[in-house]
Amino acid sequence: MGQGPSSPTPGTPLSVVLQNFKQFRRIAKGYGFQVTKENLSTFCQQEWPTFGVGWPPEGTFDVTITGRVRKIAYGTPGHPDQIPYITAWIDFKPPSKPLRVQTLSKVGVHSGPTSGQKVPGTTQVGAKVLPPSDPDPLDPAEPRPPPYPVQGSSHPSAPPLTSPPHTRTGTPYGSSGSGFSPDSTVSAFPLRQVPTTPGESGRPFMVYVPFSTSDLYNWKQQNPSFSDKPQSLISLLETVFYTHQPTWDDCQQLLRVLFTTEERDKIILEARKRVMDPDGRPSTDPGRRNHVFPESRPDWDPNSDRGREALDRYRQLLLGGLRAAAR
Repeated sequence: MGQGPSSPTPGTPLSVVLQNFKQFRRIAKGYGFQVTKENLSTFCQQEWPTFGVGWPPEGTFDVTITGRVRKIAYGTPGHPDQIPYITAWIDFKPPSKPLRVQTLSKVGVHSGPTSGQKVPGTTQVGAKVLPPSDPDPLDPAEPRPPPYPVQGSSHPSAPPLTSPPHTRTGTPYGSSGSGFSPDSTVSAFPLRQVPTTPGESGRPFMVYVPFSTSDLYNWKQQNPSFSDKPQSLISLLETVFYTHQPTWDDCQQLLRVLFTTEERDKIILEARKRVMDPDGRPSTDPGRRNHVFPESRPDWDPNSDRGREALDRYRQLLLGGLRAAAR
């Protein structure tokens, strides 16, 4: 059984970033990302040390190591869900006072994506765009992310909707389909942005478009079972979560279609272990766990900051449960 992230040692790079999380969040928002302390702790302590590039669980600002983690996140199959965190980590400027861990050859800040690159699917209406930085001489062959589909490019324009969003067919947000056959041909984009009309707030609305049954069928047929080759489904869901931004109902549908009952139970158990208290420690409060990782449909509106953050946290916890259940 996997264990959740532990409280970082004071004075370590991870502790410094968490103590200055407003700066970290501001950097991420400049790229159009939403980030949480819980996800950052999980990636830093449990995921990046497994990449085999020398990343210590307490974190590091070494430009070579952070650049290698970024390469893997952008690679194939890559880790799209971790791109926001390593991107903001690289741009984060640590305080001038010395850190407790100083065993690396140098401590510095590595630049973000080069001027010729664009983080996939992150630009939002009204979001700040950070100025381009010089190419990294230590990282000349930066791989580009896979060509994700551009949201809305293959769909007719949808009229702006008020919160909560609805499907294009008029189904209220939060409802889920029950059929499962390979007949449908609608592209799967559970949440996609549509532009607002002049005079409105200028912020894009999230419009709910359900998964197509053909996509669900193809994903099930084209990937080995979780018990045989877990990394295949983990990589699939990392990409689906990043590009499709599924709702809570969509996540339940993915769990039902792609995993057995025993696998689902184990994944959910491991995910709930990763729920953190506000102080960053693993939570033992059942109420807190149910609030952050609910077992019944929550009232999360993806058109609000709080709803988007809650959905993102839920998806990241679910991915953490997947990885732990695979160990």
